[in-house]
Amino acid sequence: MLSIVKNVITALSTLSGLLGLVPYITTLVEQVENTGATGAQKKEAVLNLVSAALNTVDSAFSIDLPTTTIISCVSNLIDVIVDFKNLIGAFTHSSTTTTDTSTATAQ
Repeated sequence: MLSIVKNVITALSTLSGLLGLVPYITTLVEQVENTGATGAQKKEAVLNLVSAALNTVDSAFSIDLPTTTIISCVSNLIDVIVDFKNLIGAFTHSSTTTTDTSTATAQ
């Protein structure tokens, strides 16, 4: 029983911490949006930043953070943020258009 309570408390603490990260993750997502990178590259950049921050906190304070779980949750959070920003039109996508390079002569 004590193990279950401990797991629930850990999960709630992690969830609480993740909810506090939402504005920061949103800012990171917005910052990488116009870099010209692919969606996967932008997501990887944000995840790398978050991972580096977690590793710094983990080593500086000797906290055993559930890094894999947090990164997985942040990955899903990025997907939700991007989907929402796309839905409301906050993110625009460049469309590739082909240009006709043939020359037409008027007679």
